[in-house]
Amino acid sequence: MSSSGVHNFEATTYNKPTYCDACDKFLWGLVKQGAQCKNCGYNVHRKCQHIVSFACTGTRGTYSDDHDHDDETTDVVPYGLSGDADASGRTLVMRRKSEPAVPGKAITAPRKPPTKRTQTNRDDREMSIVQELMTNTAVNSAAMERAAKEPPLNLLTTTPKNFTRFVTRLGPVVNFQDDVTEVLTWQNPPKTVIVMVTYIFLCIYPTLLIVAPQMLLIYMIMRNYYQKAKKDAVGSKTSGNVQYLKNMQFIQNSMGMFCEGYEDVKKSSKVLDWSNEEETIHVLKVAVASMFGVIVVVRMIPFNYIMLLGGVAVFLQNTALFRAASTTLPPVLMKKLQSQVDSIREAIREARKAGDGSFVTVTLFENQRWWAGLGWIPHLLRSERGPWSDETGQITRAAKEDFQLPQEGEWQWADDAWRLDVGWSDVDEQGWKYTDHSWENGKTKAAMSSLTRRRMWVRKMRLLKPAANAGAIEPATSTSTIGAKAIKAE
Repeated sequence: MSSSGVHNFEATTYNKPTYCDACDKFLWGLVKQGAQCKNCGYNVHRKCQHIVSFACTGTRGTYSDDHDHDDETTDVVPYGLSGDADASGRTLVMRRKSEPAVPGKAITAPRKPPTKRTQTNRDDREMSIVQELMTNTAVNSAAMERAAKEPPLNLLTTTPKNFTRFVTRLGPVVNFQDDVTEVLTWQNPPKTVIVMVTYIFLCIYPTLLIVAPQMLLIYMIMRNYYQKAKKDAVGSKTSGNVQYLKNMQFIQNSMGMFCEGYEDVKKSSKVLDWSNEEETIHVLKVAVASMFGVIVVVRMIPFNYIMLLGGVAVFLQNTALFRAASTTLPPVLMKKLQSQVDSIREAIREARKAGDGSFVTVTLFENQRWWAGLGWIPHLLRSERGPWSDETGQITRAAKEDFQLPQEGEWQWADDAWRLDVGWSDVDEQGWKYTDHSWENGKTKAAMSSLTRRRMWVRKMRLLKPAANAGAIEPATSTSTIGAKAIKAE
């Protein structure tokens, strides 16, 4: 204990937020924020050393106030004694001198004397919190800067060590790649079907993604249990050397795939560097137009269904049936389309050769597409048929109001106006046949999947005088068509 009651302060660095025991304010700074008495542990600002109202007791955690409370000053006595005594080897407590000493009773004094809190003290406390926040921010920023500094390149020690650690710890990534390959290539059909069904359910019911982490955890636990049971039953274990070589093979193949992909991307990126202005402008136009197309598609078709179709296509593209269909169907479809085009050309050729008095029926198909907010309008995609076309949709024709008679020979309309044909297929009362996005799966009434529709208009024309170079003229009873259906000469 200090005999004179004078504190022996020493500059101190605090490792945790500390407040001044004299002014009750935060000790600001990173190092040597304040001073601490070496005898009693009293903490103060350096500027507050001269306004301390507590006398030093010489024992940490105990001190007396003889500045404003003379009648209630405290002294330190050993536990169980009344009166002054040394504190060596005993727990010290404090009691007021005005109270009588009671043997066996000790009164523990508070660390700080009770004082009235004023508005100034509350403001200072709030300011101390702000200062503490700023201090912690500065400390964390310094720690982040130290963590951001990467170690220098060392090809002799650091590089070999980290590469060896990386290869030995790459096992889970390699196993994950093997699982993905096994599922997508149908090496284990039951497993692929389970994964595909799970993906379909997640696309149809996206709320199930909330429990996706739990489902993944359950899958990992069950997978590890299966591997453990299999290992216990077989008794074989993959050696560390085999796994190390497998990881090295994965790194080798990954580097090759990355280099090939990088070269492909670099080769394709030439259309973006304006080395060929025409190609770059074309790509720019396609990019701008595709943005609106994507927005329209997403508004018309829910995004989860788009993900569903894309994911199922990824699963099915590696099946034998899908590969056979992708190899066989395109030539068949192209052959069928070419046959239809040839038949149309033949019909036009026959119409041009028709004799005097022959009637030719012209068929026009009116095509429309449904747009959100606009309804059914004759505004179609650039990649599909026009607003007016033939039955196949491959030949674009003029609208019925603008349709002109052929220039070869002398023709005359046999009908006064165009007539709506409601017997060409299963149609509604207005002659419309509703189809999907690809103009397939026709229906009589519009459904949720009906995005396109078409109807057929017909009108007969009569050949009055054939062209001079038309060749041989067929009898007047011959029939000819421009479109899909022939009408016999009247």
